[in-house]
Amino acid sequence: MASSKKKWFGYLVTAALSLILILALLVSADVNEVSEELAHSSLLLIVIAALLYLAMVFVRTVRWYILLKGAGQTLPFKSCLPHYAVGQALNDVTPGRVLGDAVRAAGISEEEEGVAIGASLSTLVYERVMDMLFTTIALVASFASVYIFGIYEGAWDALAFLMVVIVVGNLLVIGIISHPAIAAKLGAFGIWVSKALKNEKDRERFANWVNKTVASFNEGRSMSWKKNKKHIITSMFLTILIWCMEFTRMVIIFDSIGATVFLSVIVLSSIISFTAQLIFPAGGGNMMVVSEFFQAAGLTSAVSATAGLLSIITSIWLIVPIALCIFILKKGRYGTHRGKTGQQTTVNE
Repeated sequence: MASSKKKWFGYLVTAALSLILILALLVSADVNEVSEELAHSSLLLIVIAALLYLAMVFVRTVRWYILLKGAGQTLPFKSCLPHYAVGQALNDVTPGRVLGDAVRAAGISEEEEGVAIGASLSTLVYERVMDMLFTTIALVASFASVYIFGIYEGAWDALAFLMVVIVVGNLLVIGIISHPAIAAKLGAFGIWVSKALKNEKDRERFANWVNKTVASFNEGRSMSWKKNKKHIITSMFLTILIWCMEFTRMVIIFDSIGATVFLSVIVLSSIISFTAQLIFPAGGGNMMVVSEFFQAAGLTSAVSATAGLLSIITSIWLIVPIALCIFILKKGRYGTHRGKTGQQTTVNE
């Protein structure tokens, strides 16, 4: 319990620091100028950007549903959407972008009979790999375009170093999570940890859970090109669509404040913002990158800060209250699981 409280305290501190960062960026850009930019922005385009983000969450859920089917899990699509929304919101407000994924995988396996948590976790591996592969390719192509046409006025050395770090980091993560022996090693570590439990029944229960999770994970991630060609191709197509929707959303945001920006710069900022959210969640990383990046691309500090603020208003700050409502509506079903008879039984904490 103490460890859990300490962890959540850390999340809150990180989120608070992110919000302080946002306020600092607004103050440095002159709040009055930002307010004036917001007052003259197009409300219609801002609403369209927000709707596009919600559509993107829907498409991400469709991709997850397809991957679950490819992993042999049968469940209605309507069950996936609320779990994805809650998971997305948690990822956006906590560092590392892993808590939401874990809650999403555990939630869907808990609510839907027959959905193994390991198989659910394995679909998250495919999601991460697809996202990282696309963003790595897009990042390199956009950087080359920006460099060739000289449309970035910032420090090239800093941008090049940041791009190399992200690309190398993505490739390392892809290699680690795609390696077949990783799950087995984690399972062995889990069994070793279970030995620390004093109660023999708890130790046995935990060890069985680890074995089942690893087995279902390996089973779920064993999708092959021959067996699951349709699922893989569809998911890859949806990954491209998801990121194209994100780039389009940023274009619409700049149109709403009457600013024109090269698409390659938008692609770079979107991908780097996504990475920055790992450290500064709750919009802090997004706001920092968008604001600083577009200043270096030639825009004023007020326009850059306004674009950053609208970016998080139409995404992170939009999904969090929606997810909170979903969580409240489903609260009676969290912490329960379905037995073979279909009835819900309470899980002992």
